[in-house]
Amino acid sequence: PRGVLQVLGLCLRTSRFAEGVDYFVQHGGAERATSAVTSKYAQLLVKGGQKQKAVEAFRQAMSLALQESPDAVQIAARDALAVFSAEEGLAAFGAPPSESTSAKANERLLIRFHAEAKNFDQAVQRVNALVRIATDDGELAALFHERGDIQQTANQPEQALASYRLAIEKDSANWVTLNNIA
Repeated sequence: PRGVLQVLGLCLRTSRFAEGVDYFVQHGGAERATSAVTSKYAQLLVKGGQKQKAVEAFRQAMSLALQESPDAVQIAARDALAVFSAEEGLAAFGAPPSESTSAKANERLLIRFHAEAKNFDQAVQRVNALVRIATDDGELAALFHERGDIQQTANQPEQALASYRLAIEKDSANWVTLNNIA
């Protein structure tokens, strides 16, 4: 996957979008892809004019990222924000996902697009909805951290601090959250 990721990144940087999509397909990218590889593939699809197909690929990338790590979630969201404006993202990811993709993955993307559009209350409400159905401490820690980031961006320092403290209760070793509290 690392070699595939490098090739896809090169195709993005050199505007060889169709070649990157073909490379992903020819090398079985979908069967053994990581969230990072799938996310780069989705970016290539957007740049190549296949936005609807890219939406499904970003949903798949986020679904994989949720299984991998909080850093992978950040990367998948950043990659989606790099190719969709906030308004485009809200419209594209506002449509219900297909059955093959995770509703949680779609929500995580929508949260980022709402925050990007400065719809902070909507973003926090969506995070809170995911908190209510979270299944483990790692997931809760990531969601509390994300809520804190949104609140910090919205210039709500007290609420952000409270969210970061909840994140630390669930994952006391997260140095990024600890740094945000400091």
